[in-house]
Amino acid sequence: LFQRAGVDLLCPFLDSRMLRLALNLPSQVRYTFRRPKAVLKTALAHRTTSEIATRVKLGFGQPIFEWLQPEGQLAALVARIDGHGLPRPELLRESMQRPTWFTYSAMCYDVWHRLFVERSIPRTMDRTPAQLQISGG
Repeated sequence: LFQRAGVDLLCPFLDSRMLRLALNLPSQVRYTFRRPKAVLKTALAHRTTSEIATRVKLGFGQPIFEWLQPEGQLAALVARIDGHGLPRPELLRESMQRPTWFTYSAMCYDVWHRLFVERSIPRTMDRTPAQLQISGG
């Protein structure tokens, strides 16, 4: 999928040399209490400044709630969410008007259900998810 889009995806933690190194570390080094990434941060501090190795996690946000709004890019997917009998219909309707993480989760589940259970969406890679949902049934 990534190569098809022209993106290289590297998984350094799946490299056999990295796995061998990690598995040969003593367990008290691998599993430091309340510091699960201590080994990685120590290794990074040797290659860069300790400020970079010890700084807090910096995330990057996507405007998911804007996309889920009635005029947003994912509005077609949101409008077609089928609760599949799980949430109360009024809760689903309210969530579709004012998107929350619940709306996002319901949309993801709905797309998954249509793709893999109902098989009502064609699984081609040359269209965006919104295009798949609109033409999929």
